[in-house]
Amino acid sequence: MAAIILALPTELQLQILDFLPLPDQIRAINVCMLWRRLISSNSFQKSRYSLAYTVPGVHNLIGYETKAFRYILNGESNRESNFMGEIINDCPFLDEPFFSPWAWKDGTVEDYLQKFEVYLYTALPRMYRRTWFGVDEFGKDITVRGFVETILDPVLEALKAPATEDSTVRTSSDNPNGDLVEAQQETKLEGYLTFFPGYQVPVLAIAFTRGPLPAETQVQTVAD
Repeated sequence: MAAIILALPTELQLQILDFLPLPDQIRAINVCMLWRRLISSNSFQKSRYSLAYTVPGVHNLIGYETKAFRYILNGESNRESNFMGEIINDCPFLDEPFFSPWAWKDGTVEDYLQKFEVYLYTALPRMYRRTWFGVDEFGKDITVRGFVETILDPVLEALKAPATEDSTVRTSSDNPNGDLVEAQQETKLEGYLTFFPGYQVPVLAIAFTRGPLPAETQVQTVAD
C-alpha cells in the first residue's frame, strides 16, 4: 500500500497522509524521508494538539488516551518512551512543544492551560505525591521529552535518597522481639511512569510503578 501511495504526486500524498491519526503518523514517518518531512511540517504538527482528545492544548503523545504513553526507566541513563505498546525513542514528535504553540492565540485554550494541574503519585516512602500547577511551572516552550524528564526528576531524587527512619520496619516473624530493623534499601533504578489525562479537564495524573513494564504492554519497537 505504501508503495502505491509513494507513486502518487506529492500533493496527493499529503492529502492522504492528512487523514492519519497519531499512532499511524508515528509509523508513517519511518516509511521514507519524504513522509517524515511532510508529517513533521507545521500543518501536521497542529493536528497533534487536537481539541477532540483529552486535555486541550496538550500534545497528544501524552493526551491521546489513558495509559497510551509510558516512560520506562532501566537504570541511570537508559530510558524508553512507549506509546501504545511501541517504543518511540527516536520519534521527532517527542521534541515538539508539550503545550500547543497555537494555544497562546486562543484565549479559551490559554486560560484552560493556565489552570493545568499535574499530579504525580508513587509508592516511594520519601515521596508519595508531587504536584505542579499551571503552565509557568514548566514554561510554554518545554518539549514533550523535557516535560517527561521534569516529571521523572523528583522520582529519581527519591530513589537515590539515603535510607531514613521511614525505611525501618517491625517484623514479628523474623524478629520475635519486635525490634526495629533497617529494611534493605533498594537502589536499582527501575520502574515506569504511566500517564492518565483527564477528559476535557485540565488535569493530568501520573503514576510511578517500581519494577519492569509488563511484557504484554510492549508490542513492538518502531525504528527508523
